[in-house]
Amino acid sequence: MPDNRESLARALDALAAVAETAGNPELGATMLGAGEGVRSSIGVGVWMTDRVSHEETAARLRERLGDPTYTAAIDRGSGLTLDEVLELVSAD
Repeated sequence: MPDNRESLARALDALAAVAETAGNPELGATMLGAGEGVRSSIGVGVWMTDRVSHEETAARLRERLGDPTYTAAIDRGSGLTLDEVLELVSAD
């Protein structure tokens, strides 16, 4: 049976890109961090087919937010529980 957490991480990365495009880069970086947290918890990296878009999203977010804010949002996102991620996404 496949581990759905990999799919969850991919969905969080997609939400990060949507949030960035919609003008909410801090939420985007938080979602990107949440995806990284999920991947880290199961010991996997970004899928090869997703690497270019993942890096492009990360670069746009870092540029829009600046390093300190970007890093803080990534760190915050990587420590969120699934319930906290769902709450954050549904509140926005």
